[in-house]
Amino acid sequence: MIFDRLFQKKTKKQIPYYANSDMTSIKWRANSEQRNMAARLFSSPEFQSIWSIMIQERPSKNPIPLGVSTDVLAQQASFVAGYEYALEKLQSLSHENDQALKDPEMNFSED
Repeated sequence: MIFDRLFQKKTKKQIPYYANSDMTSIKWRANSEQRNMAARLFSSPEFQSIWSIMIQERPSKNPIPLGVSTDVLAQQASFVAGYEYALEKLQSLSHENDQALKDPEMNFSED
């Protein structure tokens, strides 16, 4: 009985995921109630303190050590770009669609 407990497979604790898969930022911003909810959230003092920490500790403020490889530089640059995009996307949820930031356009031309 003790051995059964010792060698029993442990199941991973499932983290609840509450995201609505049909929701996009454009649909969110099209709904005035959801925009107002985001504006109320951004104006709350608790969220403002969290937001200031996120802004102050953004990865673009971290110095890059000398002599790192181009792979590390590319990884750091993509991480910084993703972080900045996420901050801007989150902040845009309280604005109407025409005022919000546009999704980046990919341009692979050799102009």
